[in-house]
Amino acid sequence: MEHRTNKRIEMQLDVKLIKSGEELGDAVTSNISRQGAFIYLPYHRQPLSNFLTLKILPDGMAVKESLINCLVVRRSVQGMAVMFERDLTELVEIVAKSRLVKEPKPRGSRRLENEV
Repeated sequence: MEHRTNKRIEMQLDVKLIKSGEELGDAVTSNISRQGAFIYLPYHRQPLSNFLTLKILPDGMAVKESLINCLVVRRSVQGMAVMFERDLTELVEIVAKSRLVKEPKPRGSRRLENEV
């Protein structure tokens, strides 16, 4: 069973999957945290190996190309969850700020815009 200890942020980043120096294909993240990500990738395109390198591609804004070793921890028909070899707090914060990602409000804290 997977236990998350940190918050994931919905974020689409273009990535390439690499195994033993060979590019296996392009994909897109669904969400990312400082410890891992979920990558949209149909099941038939998922690599068999559990150990991969993820190449995060530059986005023309704040994201610079990065190589990150990772471990596949879960697979589904929609994609796969990976755990990063190292903590990526800095990268996640830079990307979130550059894209003005707003953190979701806790349940029950919604107020109508007309309320004061």
